[in-house]
Amino acid sequence: MYILKSSLKVHQEKLDHFLKRKEALFTHATDIQHDYGHYLILDRAIEREENHIVWLTSHQ
Repeated sequence: MYILKSSLKVHQEKLDHFLKRKEALFTHATDIQHDYGHYLILDRAIEREENHIVWLTSHQ
């Protein structure tokens, strides 16, 4: 159980970081257009962490 809780904490911290980066870098549609590849990678990283958190939460 400890490993699940510690892993959940790590993934929540990563998600928080990614969300802050998205807010800082992509506030306008022109920002997304300018660096679309980076936006897609960051968006997928956010989705991955959210899904991982759901999975970890469901197994506690």
